[in-house]
Amino acid sequence: MRLRLAGSGVMLLIAAMAASCGPPLDTQGFDSPEPGALLYAIADTARDRDRRHIPDLITALDSADPAVRMLSITTLHELTGTTNGYRHFDPPERRQAAITRWRAWLAENNPPANTSSPVRAPSAPASSP
Repeated sequence: MRLRLAGSGVMLLIAAMAASCGPPLDTQGFDSPEPGALLYAIADTARDRDRRHIPDLITALDSADPAVRMLSITTLHELTGTTNGYRHFDPPERRQAAITRWRAWLAENNPPANTSSPVRAPSAPASSP
């Protein structure tokens, strides 16, 4: 019984140490150069379905870190319903062409802030008298 408790204590210590390996809270966000902090920001955006960060997600598509690129395009697809032909594993020149398409998409769509719909909601028809 004593051995089991010691083993459980070691597992709790390892879990606590692993949790402390993430970036500190004050460095998280899209402005961080750390891929781990970017991943946290992207995951928060996906969870909240926060369209305000679509420009940040498009910028993250150009990351050197494949995990950042993969989570960015996955989140963009969930928020917009399109990938614009972007694949996180493509060679840099293909990714750049897709990022250019994303920037054009952004200029045309200018997504509304913090909505959960994957596409822009149509404007309400004018009421007739």
